[in-house]
Amino acid sequence: MKVIMLQDVSSVGYQNEVVNVSNGFANNYLIPRGFAEVANTSNQKKLAEIIKKQAHKEKKVREEASTIADQLQTLNVVLPVRADENGNVFGAVTAVQLALALQERDFSIEPRQIKNLANIKAIGTYQATVQIYKDVEAVVNFEVKPLKE
Repeated sequence: MKVIMLQDVSSVGYQNEVVNVSNGFANNYLIPRGFAEVANTSNQKKLAEIIKKQAHKEKKVREEASTIADQLQTLNVVLPVRADENGNVFGAVTAVQLALALQERDFSIEPRQIKNLANIKAIGTYQATVQIYKDVEAVVNFEVKPLKE
């Protein structure tokens, strides 16, 4: 069944995108929750008008996202954590800690935007992927260092 996405739904589609999903998923989940509507002729005409209006706005947002991505890729973030003398971290370094460190540097990054970050349990240098916009991603280099007490 073809539906028009009204909101972004991860692993399904983005807002104002026509996607093909199973009938049950559309009728039981997407449409009742207001995530999508049936892609009939009148709804597709409304979608075409909306897309025309948003094309200019999306270009501007994509340019801003790419400049943020360039800034993030040149950034070196240091995360001080409590660790033992062997370099093992007490607990783990998570996306929340990295997001907070980026927010301290005036980047509005949420933990859910950080991808490919397993729980880090050792001192060292790591990389994480940050999804800034639909298809704009940046690789952030960060270093986990022991907290000096």
